[in-house]
Amino acid sequence: MIGIAIEALIKSALIAFVLLTAFAYLTFAERKIAALMQVRKGPNRVGPWGLL
Repeated sequence: MIGIAIEALIKSALIAFVLLTAFAYLTFAERKIAALMQVRKGPNRVGPWGLL
């Protein structure tokens, strides 16, 4: 009985890890694609503190 619970816990943790990792990479990809579409300049190219 305890073996079934441990197996379910491990499977649940694995599924959660895969989903969270996929969500993180998809968020990163969305931001990169949005930045490419907007053609925005980053803070290291617009002057001190991004003021210029």
